[in-house]
Amino acid sequence: MSTRSLVPAPPEVTRSRPGGRLAWILLAGVLALVGAFAALLWSSAVTTAVTASLEAATHGPPSGVMVTTHPDPWFVYTEDASRVSHVSVTAPDGSTLPVTLTSSTFGYGPHREGRQVARFEVPAGAGLVDLRVVVDVVDAAQSDPAVTVAVTTFDVAGFENVHRWGLVTLLVVDVGAAAAVLVAGGAGRTAPGSLSLRRPRA
Repeated sequence: MSTRSLVPAPPEVTRSRPGGRLAWILLAGVLALVGAFAALLWSSAVTTAVTASLEAATHGPPSGVMVTTHPDPWFVYTEDASRVSHVSVTAPDGSTLPVTLTSSTFGYGPHREGRQVARFEVPAGAGLVDLRVVVDVVDAAQSDPAVTVAVTTFDVAGFENVHRWGLVTLLVVDVGAAAAVLVAGGAGRTAPGSLSLRRPRA
């Protein structure tokens, strides 16, 4: 028997290939960019929806906005984000509806800011009712004393809140997916440029 066969062969030296790891990093980067782009589109769509809804609302001066309503929650806005101290809603017979004051600002249109200032509800069974909405403005800008008031059934604050949480969820899922790709790319692989020892089979 030859003594050479009893001497163990030296282990083979292999070097991990960095190309595979780079591909996983690039894929994670693409996922992150796609998520960021989707977030921008989402935010733009929300702003467009808010702007369109305010444009379709009934507009008028703070001294009195006449609006024909139906049973539903209704919301009052100042289109320059002015705060108000009081809002009254009066029917033709002189009766009034309870009004809840709110204060929630939002962006819309080309670099504009509005404020949701009040909420009232027309009870079921009332049918179409002509209501007069009067708003006492507190801090109208001196350069624009003629504040425009908008009345609509569109709840901007509620709409933005729902979509804000949806956007956060989208970003969390996207970041999680990118992180999972990086982990998957690194699992079972040696770091780029590192050495590993592997003994040949007998």
